[in-house]
Parts: sequence; structure tokens; C-alpha cells
Amino acid sequence: MNDRMLLRRCALFVATLCIALGTAGCASTRPWSNAALAVQETVQYDGLAQLFDSSRLPDVLVVANFSGGGSRAASFAHAVLSELDAAPFVWRGQETTLTREIDMVTGVSGGSVTAAHLALHGAREHLRRFPADFLDVDFQGRLVSAALSPRNLYRLSSPWYGRGHVLADELDDTLFKATTFGQLSQLKGRPYLIIGATDLSTGAEFNFTSDRLALLCSSIDHVPLAIAVASSSAVPVLFSPLTLQNHSEGCAQRPRTGPGGSAAEADSARVRLVKGEFESMAGGRRPFIHLVDGGLSDNLGTRRLTDYVAKAGGVGAVMSMLGLGQSPSTPVPRRIVLISVNSESNDGLPIDRSGAVPGMADALGAMIFGGLGRFSKETSLVLSDAVEQWRKELRSDPRWAAESQADIFSIEIKLTDLDDSTLRTQVLEIPTAFRISEEARSLLRLAARRGLDQSAEFRRFLNSVQATP
Repeated sequence: MNDRMLLRRCALFVATLCIALGTAGCASTRPWSNAALAVQETVQYDGLAQLFDSSRLPDVLVVANFSGGGSRAASFAHAVLSELDAAPFVWRGQETTLTREIDMVTGVSGGSVTAAHLALHGAREHLRRFPADFLDVDFQGRLVSAALSPRNLYRLSSPWYGRGHVLADELDDTLFKATTFGQLSQLKGRPYLIIGATDLSTGAEFNFTSDRLALLCSSIDHVPLAIAVASSSAVPVLFSPLTLQNHSEGCAQRPRTGPGGSAAEADSARVRLVKGEFESMAGGRRPFIHLVDGGLSDNLGTRRLTDYVAKAGGVGAVMSMLGLGQSPSTPVPRRIVLISVNSESNDGLPIDRSGAVPGMADALGAMIFGGLGRFSKETSLVLSDAVEQWRKELRSDPRWAAESQADIFSIEIKLTDLDDSTLRTQVLEIPTAFRISEEARSLLRLAARRGLDQSAEFRRFLNSVQATP
């Protein structure tokens, strides 16, 4: 046998081996998948233990929302938490900060990284560890290297394993170390975590909560944090969707559909829409739910809160449902604080600065992201209107009227609202990639400080606690 014939046979063998390995990969590589809820299984991570954690003030309720925007959003959220922690106040003789009192945190896309890290480690450890754990890491470089590794090229040949799973695996290796939502329920002094994604088929919000997973006849307890954060960060085209299995057909347990509102609230078009989205998951019509970036449905993370309260029938209905005011350990909140950290830019898209015909990639990007700014402005207005409505309800509802000092504070820190035009331009030019320089982080820390300094609601909150004996 001559050398040329041997070379051809070796090449044929290698090609055949590659095809065989690829086929084996297609048949065998399956990522994590949610199982059906077992008969009599009790879900642990439902938020009640976290909302009523005894290490925090019982009559101050703090909810934080972190918007999307890659590492810029993750860094800005961390910077705002650091600034809030540097502004202590005294309540009922106890010194604390808003960062240490966060009872619930929601995160979307880049903001979900910060939110999940906070829920895993608690406020003090998050403030200390997050820069080294994530912000100092060239996470984007790690993603590219991981996607091009022989191991993942092999796994990507599977129809069940996509680039979104590479993202989840890298998040797990870097930050979460196989931690699940159920394991969070065993940790004290941590806020309740909600991660927001988007249902690819319907465009609806999909929240990683016990109620939403129950609709799929599955348990939030077994969901890895990395899967939730990757789903929330899976920008279409860049990353493949992540998929949950819908086990609702023939479910051994009757799933909850969340709180049911009053008849008046049920007439709301928005509430009817949200209920319809819940009902679309019932039965066997949609055996699989594909999830993408949460920013496509609510990049601020606040509409999830307003929808929940509206569906429940108002803020009073939510407090009743939680049992607030029914025992000394669960008093009615005297201060309700909503912290919204908004890292979005509203300067339009690059195609707006050129007269050239947009290319296919530019047009696709504009179709995916072009409406986010307008939708976020609407969401911000919806929150503002909702907060005013909740204030009126607290003052007029006889169940809460006795709590004459109860008030709601909506503290929104937005990069686009910075008074300093030079600083505003600098921070809005920071890329939303999964890497960020120390210079950019310094600018975001300064932006967080300036944003709180110019926040009238933050000053109003500090004045209110100083005036309370």
C-alpha cells in the first residue's frame, strides 16, 4: 500500500470518526431539564421565609429592581448598592442601610447577575466579593473561548444543547457553583430572588418563581441559578434560547395560577392579558417553553411587580395574602421602598446616525431592540402611576388606615437622568458587553453617587425615618 493510499484511508477514517462522534453528540448531549413536580412534593422557595427574615426590620419593606444592560448594568447595580450601604439611617433605635434591608430583588439580563449574586451571598458578602467574582473577570473572553473549545464544539452538535447553555455553564463555573433556588431557601438573611426572562413564542414575561414553575407542574427548587440567569441574558441570535419542559398535562398536583384579583381588577385589560398568558401554559398545547433575554418583555424589571399587584387586586390584597398585620412578627410595613436601577440608554441606535441603507444585521438588531426604549419609558410611567395608586389605597383602605405613617417611596436611579451631561455621555457610551474596564466602573460608581445625591425620593425617605421616633 503506497503512502497516498494510506493517507486517503487515514483521512477517510478520521472523517468517519468525526461524523460518528458528531452523531453520538447529537444523540447523547442533553443539558439540565426541569422534572415534573412529584406527588406531595412541597416547594420550599416561595418567598415567605425571605420576606419575613428576622435579621431585617419587620416593618420596613424594601424591593430592588435591576435593569438589563450587560456588565454595565451589573456594575451600576452593584455601585448603587454600595452607595446605599454608605448612607446609614436609624429606625426604631437600630442603625441599618437600605442595601442590608432588601427583602426582594428582581433582575433582568445583566442586572440578573447582580441580583442572583446578592441573593446567594447576602448584602455584606455581595458588596465585598462581586468585583472579584465577576466584574474583574473578562467574562466575554471566557464565553468565546468556551464556545470554541473542542468539548463544546462537540456538545453544540446536539439539537438540545445551544450557545445559551454555554452561557449557563460559564455562569455556573464562574459564580454559582451548581446552586439551585431550593438551596437559597436554606440561607438566612438573603432577599427573595426573582429572575425575569421572556417567553420566545408569546413575548410575555416569564419569571422564575414558584407560581410560574407550578404552572409547568415543576418546582423552582430544582432550577439552577445559572439556568435562570442565562435565560434572562440570552440575547436572541447571540445566544440560543433555553428551554423548560411543560409537564402540566396530567399533572399530579393542581398548579396555582398566582393571586386572583377583585372583580374590578379583573376588568383591567392588562390583568386579563397577564391571566391569559398564564392560562396559555395549561394543558398540552405547549409542551416546551423557550426563553430568551428578559429585557425584551420588561428591561426594567418593574412591570413584573406592578402586574403581580394588579392581578392580586391591589397592594392591600397583597399585604392580606402575605398575612401582614396579623401577628407581631409580621406587622404592616410603615415604610415601603422601591429601588429601581436603570442602566438603559435612550440615545437610539447607530443606524440613526447614518444615511446609509441599514444592513441585514443592523435591521435585525433594530427589530429586536429598537422598541425597548419606548417600552421602558412606558413601564416607568406605569410604575409611577401604580405607586400613586398604592399610596391612595394605603390611606383610604380601613384595614391600613390606622397606619397613618405608612408610605411608599419609589427611588429610581437612571443613567439617562444624570444632571452632569459630561458624565451622562461617558457612562452611556460604556458597552453592554460581558466585560468592563476599571475606568468604566469608576465612572459608574460616580454616576451612582450623583444619582442618589439628586434623588428627591431618597432624600424624602431619609427625612421620613429621621422624623420617626
